[in-house]
Amino acid sequence: MRGDARCTPAEAVAIFKAQLLRELAANQPRQAWIGRAGKALSTHWPEYLCEGLCLSAFMISACFFAVLLQHPASPVRQSVDKANLRYFLAGLAMG
Repeated sequence: MRGDARCTPAEAVAIFKAQLLRELAANQPRQAWIGRAGKALSTHWPEYLCEGLCLSAFMISACFFAVLLQHPASPVRQSVDKANLRYFLAGLAMG
């Protein structure tokens, strides 16, 4: 509402309607952007799928090598005593 001033229910509805119309008008560019994004998704979905699968494979391999190199029960950790060497091997595995 308008500060501390009181208004009637009809005035409150009119104010709310004006605010809603302003917000809808401001969202028009957003609607156009959503349409363009949907077109890009429908056109380039194979690339997005490939990127998602590659990112998933990288994350799984990162978890695997982190456990292999850092878990206390891992034979690799027990055989490689120096932490800096394990970090170096982890970097090689990620690269």
